[in-house]
Amino acid sequence: MKQRLIYWCLVVVSLGGFASCKNDPTPDPPQTADRTVLVYMAADNSLTWNGDFGNKNLGQIVRAMDGLKGNMLVYIDLPSEGATLYKIEGDGKTKTVVEKYGVENSASTEVLQRVLNTSMQKYPAKSYGLVLWSHGKGWVPSDLNIQGMRSRPESGDVSGTAVSGSEKELWRPMEDALVTKTFGADGSSEMEIPDMAAILPKDRKLDFLIFDACFMSCVEVAYDLRHAAQYIIASPTEIMGDGFPYGTVAPLFFRETLDPQAICSAFVDHYRNLTTPENGGSASIALIKTSEMDALASAARDVFALNPAPVVDAGSVQYLELLPNHVFYDLEDYLSQFASGTSQFEAFQRQLAQTVVYTDHTDRIYSAFGLYNGTHAFPCTRFCGLSTYIPRTNFPGYNVAHLQTAWAQAVGLVQ
Repeated sequence: MKQRLIYWCLVVVSLGGFASCKNDPTPDPPQTADRTVLVYMAADNSLTWNGDFGNKNLGQIVRAMDGLKGNMLVYIDLPSEGATLYKIEGDGKTKTVVEKYGVENSASTEVLQRVLNTSMQKYPAKSYGLVLWSHGKGWVPSDLNIQGMRSRPESGDVSGTAVSGSEKELWRPMEDALVTKTFGADGSSEMEIPDMAAILPKDRKLDFLIFDACFMSCVEVAYDLRHAAQYIIASPTEIMGDGFPYGTVAPLFFRETLDPQAICSAFVDHYRNLTTPENGGSASIALIKTSEMDALASAARDVFALNPAPVVDAGSVQYLELLPNHVFYDLEDYLSQFASGTSQFEAFQRQLAQTVVYTDHTDRIYSAFGLYNGTHAFPCTRFCGLSTYIPRTNFPGYNVAHLQTAWAQAVGLVQ
């Protein structure tokens, strides 16, 4: 999985009203480009150990920049090499070292903040984009996580039946599964979403924020980050280890008129063309207009006012992974279980359409965490683009953590 993020610093360069002398030249200010995009790769984890996906994606970006104008920056933190910030040149083959940092924790907000400051100071632009590349597990706090492998599915079924063991033991992929972007960003370290939100811009300075990480299109994350970017592009399901097809999407980052829907379409089409989920042909995506998130929370609050602590049959709700006990469910389908037919739910649906302005997904979705009828792929028939958590009595830790999210508080959830 993939997760974590940002603070933007605008640097004003003051030009004095005097001529420079040869012995004490005033350095030229950096030229302002049309767009600067930073791809922040926290790859000091299993995404390098189990496939070297970071270097593969970096190579795709280098080749894709051939003939393109704009500032493409890539920060990559690797287990064997430490961290480096590159400027990708427009010749399709050159990456210039901007800064070499050595060994550091790329899941730290301080590191991310420093890299962003450097990027914005040295490569100012009229518009900005950010791609967060790593593992991710949505809104779930780091203390509800454990790494490891399991040789077979836990007892219980895919509908949310209780299983024995710790809540932390959910996060273990099966050993025969393909690699998806799950678990911590830097070894076992993770960046918490509220901490990320605290260092992100508060004025939607970013034109787009892309999560190349699993499970990040959950309503709890989107609400936390609603002031950071104009659009968030993310998946509510697992993303295959290969991640975004940068050979296709990197040129889309630098279109004169940004088309975020084209980025979404290119992502899903790439995996749809791989034929089957078992071969890695699985993807889902959502395009979230963040300026509508407050209105979505208001509409959801009206729905939850009908029942602030709804009890629903979780087995009837569309799940978005094959964890032995599901954590991510389709938001619209969940609310429909207790509010369908009400004017409040209909108003919520209208606002949802204004908030999630584009979605796409393959018919079946791959999950490394379990089996559905003998395969790692499950059918996805109800999909609004945003996931959420459904409280259950057998997950007290998750229940308490979820009630502490800004989304849960905004919509009036109670235990």
